[in-house]
Amino acid sequence: MRWSTTALVNGKAWDGEAGRGNAWTRPLSHEEIEEARRGGLRPWLTPSKAMPASWMDRLGKRVLILGGGGGQQGPLLAALGHEVTVIDASIRQCMADREVAKHENLHLESIHGDMAMLSGFEDSSFDTVMAPQSLNFTSQLGHIFSETTRILRDGGRLFYGVANPLMYLFDVEALSRGRMRIRHTMPFDADKSLSQKQRDRLTARGGTLEYSHSLESLIGSLCRQGFVIEDLYADESGFEPVDSFIGECYLALMARKLSKN
Repeated sequence: MRWSTTALVNGKAWDGEAGRGNAWTRPLSHEEIEEARRGGLRPWLTPSKAMPASWMDRLGKRVLILGGGGGQQGPLLAALGHEVTVIDASIRQCMADREVAKHENLHLESIHGDMAMLSGFEDSSFDTVMAPQSLNFTSQLGHIFSETTRILRDGGRLFYGVANPLMYLFDVEALSRGRMRIRHTMPFDADKSLSQKQRDRLTARGGTLEYSHSLESLIGSLCRQGFVIEDLYADESGFEPVDSFIGECYLALMARKLSKN
């Protein structure tokens, strides 16, 4: 199975984000890894809120992280004793995971790949699948949920963070200037909502191709795959104009795969 065009474009874009020091690309320090080993640091699925302590008890031993490289979530969970596999389309994000793991003597498998390409994993091979705000960078949400259902054991859990679809209403260029201008209809789809010229201009300057997805596709389709939503929390964006307008800018969900019996 070939990488999707979206994965190729976004992999290169996140290489650039790593060079610019995006918050999702800053590897954990030695002190932070030591804090994680003591149980004082928890992974995060959204920009600023760590996973609740009650969620940590639901994490299984074997963890697959989708689009979560950068020397953060993978090494953190490995420091807590989990068997961690990370797949990421950005080679720089993969290298960050490998460098932290080597420096801190952590066992972690880092795969440079398209997170929608999960056919290489056996059925029921993971206890947990985690997607830290990465699902907005793929158009293949339904396929990923289907494959997640296959590779998770019965009773296993999916943890993911996503942008509230309403975040994609706004003109990104206007937002960068501090102005909130509604421009797009929902759901936002970079392949359909933008013209070819707009996509070319976006990718030429190192931007990412993104997808808001609908609430039905994010929640309803997951339930139809045989999951039950166990908990949800919201997070702010850190950008005051948007936070004052929406508030719940990012959502994190915990879902459990029901037994077939």
